[in-house]
Amino acid sequence: GADFYRERVDAPAFTFSPTRNSSIASRPRVPNRARNLSYGFFAQDTFELIPRKLRLSTALRYSVSSYESRASNSPLVNGRPLFPDDSLRVDSFAGRAGVVFSPVSGFDISFNYSRGFRAPSITDLGTLGLTGDGFEIASTDITGFGGTIGNRADDRAISTGIPIAQQRPEVSNNYDLSLRYHKGRIETDLTGFIIDINDTITKQALILPQGAVGKFLGDQPITRQLPNGVVFVPLSASPVLVRANLDNSRLFGFEYTLQARISNSLLLGGNFTYIRAKDKTTGLPPNIEGGTPAPAGFISLRYTPQRKRYWVEVYSSLVYRQERLSSLDLADRRTGATRSRTSIANFFNNGARFQGLVGNGMDRIAGTADDILLPTGETLAQVQSRLLGNNTSAPLFPRLPGYGLINARGGIRINENSNISIDFENIADKSYRGISWGIDGPGRSLTVRYTYKF
Repeated sequence: GADFYRERVDAPAFTFSPTRNSSIASRPRVPNRARNLSYGFFAQDTFELIPRKLRLSTALRYSVSSYESRASNSPLVNGRPLFPDDSLRVDSFAGRAGVVFSPVSGFDISFNYSRGFRAPSITDLGTLGLTGDGFEIASTDITGFGGTIGNRADDRAISTGIPIAQQRPEVSNNYDLSLRYHKGRIETDLTGFIIDINDTITKQALILPQGAVGKFLGDQPITRQLPNGVVFVPLSASPVLVRANLDNSRLFGFEYTLQARISNSLLLGGNFTYIRAKDKTTGLPPNIEGGTPAPAGFISLRYTPQRKRYWVEVYSSLVYRQERLSSLDLADRRTGATRSRTSIANFFNNGARFQGLVGNGMDRIAGTADDILLPTGETLAQVQSRLLGNNTSAPLFPRLPGYGLINARGGIRINENSNISIDFENIADKSYRGISWGIDGPGRSLTVRYTYKF
């Protein structure tokens, strides 16, 4: 077979000034009219080597990805386009081979190997602007800046000495071994896996030679630079980031599932997944966007009485705390929520003052030098020291706590065409969040649904 996909981004952008009641063209998040083609040819087959005992499956694919962005699609601002010409074409083979061995009825052993290929996407290649992780820059937008890749994604990054360059595809080698038992009232399987990703595309801090303050990244000026070379723009408290191929990563873990029919009416089910990710060079969590999920499980007990119209289920999601956060996770405002001395001062002198939380103890509006945070009696310097110590910035959440949710649902079949279902979620109203969520998950909720089929 074969497949073909064509993507084009229409993303004109402008900046509006309410004081001047005017707007000017600005650099969009990704280049306007950027185009990406991806296509491939594949073949696959399955061989029954020993009937009902040994089966072999194979697949082979040739993939091509082509990206193009033209400066001619940009309006001219001060006589210059907002983004340069850029293009990339990559191709590679990928494939899979697997074997399933069934020594006895109801028990299977399977092993699979696959080689994956992921070309950089339009977002990888063209992003410039504020994202959930911070302010990002595309490699083509800093040509001539002499930039290098940082070894971290936060303000402690130092230069790796690797110059900023066009991204290359990621290539993965995946191995998994599964044991599956399905007989009688029990169905269960255990799968272990290893995923090696070479030339991992990560987000790292941009390192520039000293003297970068005043230069522009898109429409944002560089307003601050630390001695280690990381730079900042007004839109983000975190350092400017750049996507780049850096080192190799390994993800490994296992997944277990179980379904046990305790009786004709009672079914117990559940699963558990554990994933650990590390940079092969440092052993630290890699700066892969989205982070690595914490160990998580699900368990349910479902009652479906025979010859009855209703069913009831109690179920729970259980997530362990996640302490292996990468430097990108910690700098991500949706996860670590990094705070700097500047951002704390801005809130102290503006938002907190407006809410009546800051004053001199007598006049909450007066802007005297000895203003304090009224609930605690601290000055701005004392608040900054309590929250950051001697650091210039630090994450609000250095880890994500674990949680468990208790839920219940059920339903009743009215007739052949209609039924009613009820789902009561997060009964204990537990606060929880995951990596890159940015907000807590939903609180206690009740959903009633009526379904009619015709």
